[in-house]
Amino acid sequence: VGESEVDLLITDGNGERMVRKAETNTGDLLTDAMRTIMEADICLTNGGGIRTDVKAGTLTYGDINNIFPFINHVCKIEATGDDILAVLEHCTRLAPEAENGDFPQCSGIRCTIHTGGAQRTFDVQVEQPDGSWAPIDPDATYTVATITYCVRDGGFNLLFSKCPALRQTEILYCDAVVEYLR
Repeated sequence: VGESEVDLLITDGNGERMVRKAETNTGDLLTDAMRTIMEADICLTNGGGIRTDVKAGTLTYGDINNIFPFINHVCKIEATGDDILAVLEHCTRLAPEAENGDFPQCSGIRCTIHTGGAQRTFDVQVEQPDGSWAPIDPDATYTVATITYCVRDGGFNLLFSKCPALRQTEILYCDAVVEYLR
C-alpha cells in the first residue's frame, strides 16, 4: 500500500512502549490520515489502539492492520475547546511517568504539558487554515476526527460521548491509513 523511509514506531530505542505516554510518528500518521479523510479541524485518538512497530520499507495492508488491529470506525464529532481540554487533561494525567491507553495521539493540535509546578498546566494550540498556530479557544467549536471507541465505547473516559456526531463511517482506522497512503 505504500513505502516508508523511516521506521514507524510506538516504542523508544529500548523497546519501551511510548505510544501510551508520548507522541509517536505512528500516531502522527494515523491522526493525519483520519483528519484528512474526515476533513476535520483536529484529530484525537487513543494510543492504546496502536500496537506495533514496523520497519522502514514497503508497507503492506497486513503491516497496517498489525499496527491498527481493532475494529475501530472513523467518525467526526463537534466539540468545544472546553470539551477538548477536558479530554487532554484526563488522558495525559499520568504522563510522562506511566502508561495510559487513553494517551492522545493528535493531528491539527499540539499540547505542551508543564509538570514542574504545584499544578499541571497545558499550552494547547490549534492549527489554523494558513498553517499557523493559535491558542485553543475554550468557547469555540471544533470538528474532531476520532474513532467510535473514543466516543461511545469507553475511550477518553467517554468525555466525548455527549458531543454531537457529524459523520459516522464504516471506515476502519487501518483502512483510513491505507487510503491516505494511496
